[in-house]
Amino acid sequence: MMGAAPVLRGTAPEFILQLLLILYYFAMIKIMKKDIHPKYYPKTKAKCSCGAVFELGSTKEEIETEICSQCHPFYTGKEKIIETGQVERFRKRLSKKQESKKKKVRIKKKVRIKKKEKKNG
Repeated sequence: MMGAAPVLRGTAPEFILQLLLILYYFAMIKIMKKDIHPKYYPKTKAKCSCGAVFELGSTKEEIETEICSQCHPFYTGKEKIIETGQVERFRKRLSKKQESKKKKVRIKKKVRIKKKEKKNG
């Protein structure tokens, strides 16, 4: 009968893990291609249309945005309505539908009245 496999105790498993990580690191260095990544700017200026300026890291030198955390309604709690004309177009369509329903109701009433007059007359 064979005995149980020896169990490594102490710092040996830690040493093996560290050795494997070091080997993996050096293997990745050889695999990675050089000069394919864009230049990184650690102090990029991001400007918002509200006037706020932020400093962050990016692959672009300057960033311009229309809305930020200082002016976005979700963060400020204030409602900001941006009119694009879609609301007006929707209201026009809705009013046309309501007018057409009213016309149909008038026509149906006239037809009912005429039928009643024929039966009575």
